[in-house]
Amino acid sequence: MITFIYAYDILPGKSAEFAEWARKVGLPFWLKQPEVKSLRLLLNFFGAADGVAIGSPQRAIMMDFESMADFEKIGYREETKKVAAEFHTFVKNVKTYYFTTTVIK
Repeated sequence: MITFIYAYDILPGKSAEFAEWARKVGLPFWLKQPEVKSLRLLLNFFGAADGVAIGSPQRAIMMDFESMADFEKIGYREETKKVAAEFHTFVKNVKTYYFTTTVIK
């Protein structure tokens, strides 16, 4: 199992527009990908107001995949490239992480 984490801050002044885009485009896109086994949105515990965070990152998306090959399948799709380009118009300080997952309990 591969866990992909995409951590980011929302650009100042873009919170409402980003929320609308995420609801209409971003989330539906990821939820329809058969390779995504689970998807979680993490919000910074200390919160943020219109792009001004007490802590960074403000948010992170965590997705689980059976394999890196499954993750890569999504990355090569034209729709993925379009959604990613749109996402980057709303965010800054983007960091990506890849972990293997071992369930202990």
